Amino acid sequence: MDIGVKKDKNSITGKILFFDIDGTLYDFNGHMPASTLRALRLARCAGHHLVICSGRAKYQVYPELFELFDGYVGATGSYIVQEGNVIYEHFMPKNVLKEAVDVIGQSGGLLAAMTEEGLILNQECNDYLVDRFTKQGVKQKDIERLMGDVTITPDLTGYGNIQKMLYHRSKWDVSQISDMLDHCCDITASSFEASGDNSGEITMKDINKSFGMKYYIDRIGAKAEDTIAFGDGPNDFDMIEFAGIGVAMGNAGDGLKKLADYVTTDVLNDGIASAMEHFGII
Repeated sequence: MDIGVKKDKNSITGKILFFDIDGTLYDFNGHMPASTLRALRLARCAGHHLVICSGRAKYQVYPELFELFDGYVGATGSYIVQEGNVIYEHFMPKNVLKEAVDVIGQSGGLLAAMTEEGLILNQECNDYLVDRFTKQGVKQKDIERLMGDVTITPDLTGYGNIQKMLYHRSKWDVSQISDMLDHCCDITASSFEASGDNSGEITMKDINKSFGMKYYIDRIGAKAEDTIAFGDGPNDFDMIEFAGIGVAMGNAGDGLKKLADYVTTDVLNDGIASAMEHFGII
């Protein structure tokens, strides 16, 4: 990707800025640096368009973020809001749900389905998640935010409002699950689990963050070269690649850093503010 012209500070005005949440705007303990908050406010005052671009469902997003941002691409591209109006929403078909349930069952994993309001899962998966969050030191109020309105059921396949799914504790790695579901789904390693390959997210084929970005900018009459994306995790690769300028956080993995046009400092070391200053946004 040729970014020689795009990195001219004088040319970066009125950009569309897309931000991942975890590991980018906030650290994994839910802390946003003061420099990030200041940078977001300055960028918006300068006329730039700010959009959340996250794997989180709407109920998981910190309410104060909606006051700072003009738009929201959520559930890894399945739910898109522009200026407070839902402009796109996609639910997983029941035949795809059944395939995913069968595959994760064969892998020995646990499956949770994500909706706009909360998680749909069985009791074993609910207990596993609560225990995992508790051992990680997550406060009760934050566990409730991450899980939302919980629906306990032995069978996910009867629901029609599922945006994406999360699997945990699988005996198969990401590549094995991807091989089984590649015809209908995209499989991405988890951004949260330290255990690595035994957990991840399941989304509809080709509905991802870059899909949400393109849909969003088409609606507002912008182009890909008008965009800058900031991310750190496994589900940020397509977002960073699609953007006119892709920025990887200093805490990102090596693969994302190699793909990005620019690598900034860590999330807690003024990473967002530093990148915005580098490109003349603020």
